[in-house]
Amino acid sequence: MQISLLLYITGAAVIIGHNFPFYMNFNGGKGTASVIGLLIMINWQLGLLAIFTFFLFAFLSNYLIIGVFQLYFILIAVSFTEHSIWPKVISFSLLLIALYLHIENIQRIRNGTEPKMSVLYKKESEKSRFRTNLPN
Repeated sequence: MQISLLLYITGAAVIIGHNFPFYMNFNGGKGTASVIGLLIMINWQLGLLAIFTFFLFAFLSNYLIIGVFQLYFILIAVSFTEHSIWPKVISFSLLLIALYLHIENIQRIRNGTEPKMSVLYKKESEKSRFRTNLPN
């Protein structure tokens, strides 16, 4: 039980450190990979499942942020397998931080102005098509 709590505390510190990096004036970091790392440390099979479902949710919804929030919901679900309340508190706190950091994305999704992932595929296919048409 103490090792599990230590994993959650350490994982939360890593996620917060990535979200608010001091060398970027505590702004602009990304903690998604750290959430995946925490899930892998807690249970590697569940971590692999989380990676798969992250991509599944992101592709099905066409929004990367939906996949990100799905990771936090998996983390919360896993915390309910722990006997202590602290993993649950840490997981919910991390979700609240993620919601705060992504308020603008959520508002843009509601307004229909959030860029969709399919736009990235179109840009990439145009780049590759342009590369193949270059003279040698």
